[in-house]
Amino acid sequence: MNTNKVALRLYQPDDWPAVNRLSVGRSQQKYVATIDELFRKPRVHWRYHVIESNPGIVGFFCLDLRYWVEYDFARHGEFGIRSFFIDRHHQGHGYARAAVKQLSGFIAAHYPECHSVCLTVNCQNHSAYRCYETGGFQDTDMLYLGGKVGPQHIMRLKVSG
Repeated sequence: MNTNKVALRLYQPDDWPAVNRLSVGRSQQKYVATIDELFRKPRVHWRYHVIESNPGIVGFFCLDLRYWVEYDFARHGEFGIRSFFIDRHHQGHGYARAAVKQLSGFIAAHYPECHSVCLTVNCQNHSAYRCYETGGFQDTDMLYLGGKVGPQHIMRLKVSG
């Protein structure tokens, strides 16, 4: 797969039919919220984004602009990434790694006030951990213990333009 063909962009209402069809496999469902859960109770400080490639919309993620208010491990003003995933029909083609590698530049271009982003990844989700690590996230060597499926690594990415 050519990583230059992966694009990140802000979700638009016209994207709903494609976004509403996105899902992950059964083994991954415990790690991310469903599209229905994310849109059922939208929060004013969340920004929805899509991951596109030549098959169309292949993934989704949410930026929480006030992540630092909810989680004491996040730095003041730090954004958080929630429910980053690639649709089950498009996994295994490098879309997640390509998208993660673009996050820093994308966030810098669209959210210049953001200097770093944080996320948690379940300690059992080894492939997601490696994907984030390959994309430039650093493990903080701290664990978040409030996850519904067990402890989670806290990872951080420096945002640069």
